Order: sequence, then C-alpha cells, then structure tokens
Amino acid sequence: MGVQSKSMSAIDLTKFIFAILVVSIHTNPLEAYTEFGNWFLIDVVAGLAVPFFFMASGYFLFSKLIYENGKIKKCKENFSRFKKYYLRIFLLYFIWSIIYLCWQIPEWIYLDWFSFNAIKDYLLSAVASGSYYHFWYILSLLYVIPIMYFVLRHINVKIYAIIMAVIYVFGVLFYTYGNQYSPYILIRAWNIFPVPFVSILLIMPSVSTCLFIDKLRIKNTTNLLLFVVFYIFFAIESVLFKFYTERTANTQYALLIVPTIFFLFSWVKKCDLHISNQTSVFLRNMSSIVYLAHPMVMNLLGLAIAKDNINCTLYFVIVTIATLMLAFSLSFINLKFKGIKFLNYLM
Repeated sequence: MGVQSKSMSAIDLTKFIFAILVVSIHTNPLEAYTEFGNWFLIDVVAGLAVPFFFMASGYFLFSKLIYENGKIKKCKENFSRFKKYYLRIFLLYFIWSIIYLCWQIPEWIYLDWFSFNAIKDYLLSAVASGSYYHFWYILSLLYVIPIMYFVLRHINVKIYAIIMAVIYVFGVLFYTYGNQYSPYILIRAWNIFPVPFVSILLIMPSVSTCLFIDKLRIKNTTNLLLFVVFYIFFAIESVLFKFYTERTANTQYALLIVPTIFFLFSWVKKCDLHISNQTSVFLRNMSSIVYLAHPMVMNLLGLAIAKDNINCTLYFVIVTIATLMLAFSLSFINLKFKGIKFLNYLM
C-alpha cells in the first residue's frame, strides 16, 4: 500500500486523538479528583478539538479549489468540488440526525412526549442549533462553507481576510468578553439567535484562516514554537476567565484560540509521518464515528450502568473503549466490503 502524504496522515492521526478528547468533554473523567484539573482537561486541552476540526474541514475544501486574482475562479471544476464536499457533509448530518431521532422516539413514548410537536421541535432544532447536542459542529459547517465559497467568488482573499478579522474581534469582544460585563438582558437577547448567526460571527472567521495555511512559508520548528507560545497564552486567558469572572466563558471562542489552532494545524500538516494510505483513511473514519456516535454509546451504557454509580475515570474509559470498538468495527466492515455505500455516509 502506498504511503499517504505526510500532511494528511498527521492530520488524520491528530483528528483521531482529538475525537477521543471530545469524549472526555462529555464524561468529565477527572471530576471526582480535581475540579480544576477536570476543567483544564475538557476546556483547555480538549477545547482545541472542535476548532481543529473546523480548520481541517475548511482546508480540505478550499486548498483544492482554483483561484484567479485572489478569488475562487468561476468554473465547473470548482463548483463540482464544492457540491461534492457539501453534499457529503449534508448526508452525514441528515443520516445521523435520523439515527438519533429513531433512538429518541422510544424515549419520547416512555415519557409520554411523542407527538407532532416533538417531531416539529426536533426538526426546528436540526436547522437552528443541531439535531443533537454535539451536531452543532456539522450544522455550523453547513452554513459556513457555502457562505465562504460564494463570498470568495466575488471578494479578493486579502480583503476577505480583513473583513473576517473585524468580524471575529467584534464577535469575541461581545460574545466572550462582553458576556462577562454586559447586562443580562443583552445576553438573553443574543441567545435568541440560533447557531447559524453565531457561526457566521465567530466560526467563519476561524475557518477562514485555513486559506493562509499554504501561503505562509514558515519553518516547522517555528510553527511548533509559535503554537506552544500561543497555547500558553490561550491557557492563561482561559484560567483568568475561570477565576476572575462571574459568568462562564466558552474557551472555544477565546481571542487566542485562532492563532493557537492556526499554528498547531500548520505544524501538524508538515509533520512527516510514514503512515500508509489505508491506515490513514482508517483513522479518519474512526475519528468520525467516535465523534458522531459516542453520545449514543453513552445512552446505551446508561441502560446498564448508572453514571453516578461508577468512578468517573472508569466511566470515561468504558465509554471510550466501547465507542472505539464500534468505530473499529464499522471502519473495518467499510474497508472489507467497499460495496456497502451506506457505510460511507456514516463516516
């Protein structure tokens, strides 16, 4: 089997590690031992996961497009790549939303909640905030990617970058920093807006930095050094929020998260890993399944194991192992029986 390009192999491995860290966010593995340590793990360490996913998702599309005079060239090849990429994300979201809906219906029946209104609320959530709580990431991509594509068809990348920088600074100052000092009435007003609005204001500028990954000629040792420096300052920023503000702040929207992820991705992309194409694709598929399926695994385990009656670290280990077994099984079947096209839409 041929060797996968070093950038793809390293990115796939990093995504796999981050997918496991996402499990820790929803299981709080250190909660019983140290409140600060658990917070640091899920907010400052695992908090890098989803921003990294955003960066990778944007890079894998926009780095493959053809540009002319700093704009995305209007041609069939570009639109075909965009359409294929977008359709894949949409089907991933649609199919997994159906899977989670089928899972929830028996619970609704048990709680005497199953009705037309329940289905309507689920569908509204699917377009406004995410059909399930961890699907906000995919839903955000469904809004951000087409906006970026069509805007960059008409605006030069450099002008676009300035606009995104202004939007991001405004978004962080209001949503993250403003959340600490603004009257609660403004915060409640902000929360009226669904995920799509937040995506445009905070996520799109973050994803947009992928446009400059290949443009900056920086040695990889420098990328690593800059990542470490910005990560330290990002950690300090997050700690200051935790101890010196009355309201919680989402560290994924901290001011320094963008340069931290940018230099992390730049470093990972240039890491030389000799991993076969088959192994790289296998890791990529497993990371998708782990991210998408772990809440369902937690729900299934909840039928046999009460979370409050088990050690938090052991619970994290059990959920992780069970999810990895599921991810490995589906990825292995997909590898051995390539004719089962449905499995391709699950990962």
